[in-house]
Amino acid sequence: MAVDERTPQERIRAFTDAVDDEILRPARRYVRGVRRGVLLGVVLGILFAPRPGRVSRERLLHAWRKVSSHLPERGETL
Repeated sequence: MAVDERTPQERIRAFTDAVDDEILRPARRYVRGVRRGVLLGVVLGILFAPRPGRVSRERLLHAWRKVSSHLPERGETL
């Protein structure tokens, strides 16, 4: 059996690098792709919506106000 002559810190660093390369980076790329796809879908949905622009803008404003009422104020911590 081969003896690993690295220090514990070096072994931990090698392990975290391997986890980053094999698991975390691909996951981040996947999430980034999903986020871009959702944004593209929203933009295309707004552009090609069967409602007139004025009605769509009013609905978006209403939805934004509803969502923003649940968000913390700027500078406020949770």
